[in-house]
Amino acid sequence: MRTYHLTVRNRIAVGALLVLAVGLGAVFFVLGLALLLGLFAAGAALGTGVMIYRAITGRRGALPRGAGAGRAELDPSLEVFPERQKLPDADRKTEKPD
Repeated sequence: MRTYHLTVRNRIAVGALLVLAVGLGAVFFVLGLALLLGLFAAGAALGTGVMIYRAITGRRGALPRGAGAGRAELDPSLEVFPERQKLPDADRKTEKPD
């Protein structure tokens, strides 16, 4: 397997490479942050538009289909509880035979 090495003996070149690496990292960070903020803004605009549409059409209080409408309530009798194991009493001392 071939390996590659970068050997720079000039201090100015090493400094330039470090500045380039830090600059690229900053660029990627800013682009990622801008992407996240763009997604946040798009989601907020979409949500606001849906709220305005629902207010105009008079469906403000009703839930959309599939968001809990028509779901049956949970039945506690169908829950499964594990059997509890009885722990030995802490006050009872076990006597060892002599």
